[in-house]
Amino acid sequence: MKQILQRIAAAAGAAVLVSAAMPLQTCAAEQTTPGGVKFSELPEKIEKIAEDGDFASFGCAVFCGDDILYLNHFGEIDIENHIAADENTVYEWGSISKTMIWVSAMQLWEQGKLDLNADIRSYLPQNFFQHLSYDDPITMQNLMNHTAGFCENTYAIQTMNENAIMPLKDALQASEPAQIWRPGELVSYSNWGAALAGYVVECVSGMPFSEYVHKNILEPLGMEHTAVTPDHKDTPWVREQREKLNAYTVTPLGKQSLGKQMAFINLYPAGAVTGTIADLAVYAQALVNPDAPLFDDPATQETMFSGSSFYGESDHDYPSCSCGFWTDYFGVKTVGHNGGTSACSSNMVFNRESGVGYVMMTNGLGDLGSINELLFGKLDKESITAGKVTDQTDYSGTYISSRSVHRGLLRFMSRLTTIPMKKTSETQYSAAAYQITMAPKGLMLQDQGDSTVVCGTCKLSDGTRALNLGSMTEIS
Repeated sequence: MKQILQRIAAAAGAAVLVSAAMPLQTCAAEQTTPGGVKFSELPEKIEKIAEDGDFASFGCAVFCGDDILYLNHFGEIDIENHIAADENTVYEWGSISKTMIWVSAMQLWEQGKLDLNADIRSYLPQNFFQHLSYDDPITMQNLMNHTAGFCENTYAIQTMNENAIMPLKDALQASEPAQIWRPGELVSYSNWGAALAGYVVECVSGMPFSEYVHKNILEPLGMEHTAVTPDHKDTPWVREQREKLNAYTVTPLGKQSLGKQMAFINLYPAGAVTGTIADLAVYAQALVNPDAPLFDDPATQETMFSGSSFYGESDHDYPSCSCGFWTDYFGVKTVGHNGGTSACSSNMVFNRESGVGYVMMTNGLGDLGSINELLFGKLDKESITAGKVTDQTDYSGTYISSRSVHRGLLRFMSRLTTIPMKKTSETQYSAAAYQITMAPKGLMLQDQGDSTVVCGTCKLSDGTRALNLGSMTEIS
């Protein structure tokens, strides 16, 4: 059966523009973003995005290396009581939180305490798993690449009852999903698998995951306005600020309040981090800093971003994932992660070669990727499609999401949304609302209407090739 792998396709109240010398030569020499926009033009262009967007509020910071090029807060965190967003506003990171798991794992790898390719059962309590379908090793790299084989589970990973918060080990064992695929066989994005990686960090380090993150990430970077635990009480100031934030949804009738939406994520390493936009910017800047302040050796950071899975036939040209950080392609290659919770949406994207990147967070839903082409330019589709397409495989078929419930009473949910993929020419497919163009070297371009993304075939653990296109697996 052909399979489709996943493509996870992530201060001050007034604008701040910094024109000091950049620590990275490309920034200092060009004074423009990789997309060709002058640093001095950023305030006007970002404020136009804010004016045109449907947001209750959001915070945005654009940086180049150690310098903040622009930071601002827009809208209101409580429309009914006219409370404006400002430098004290906190938002929930959602799945950007996962990147702290991956940084923690790489720190322990650097210290020789964690083998990324060892079976994680050597670090976990005995008989930790109850629902594995395969005896194959599950490695930290599997968890980073979301290839451990876990499907979605039917247990809620969060609770609205603060008294129902569980220790991480108990929460994991109470919500263990079925293992549907052999490790390394298919990408299926997994909150549970990421939280499991956080628990591995806990077991290896000998301290609670939240304590490890405070000691080894937040404190070294001076991130005093960020919380990690489900209830945010590890940083009481953050909890106090979070209680001021309302969540909103945009409808034809306007912005509708959803209330506080204070949900407590039991699998907290996968999505509970909460803090200010300024703190998130500090964290993102550390990841483009060539001195790698989160590691003893800058080579560790280079290893983390060198690619751990790849589109196409090459093992280095087009990474799809780098130790849990997702790669996208615009005018330049970017790395990052986005996130979403019951209350907030977030995005963190950067180009490591130039040091330019941004972070945005909002108390609701919204297009947080509208700044991408402004900073990073447009994908050069012609250069990717130039040359002869050698892959003659017919990928026509009907597909369902691999990120779904595939076992138990709710397994029918995976069949509720199917995507037919049909070959329309020698190098073209239609797939629901998408158009797929075959390219040389096993690459493909997925046209999503207002954007085009790189996807493609990948070599799987059994030696076969499969399409890497939006968390899908074939059923016919």
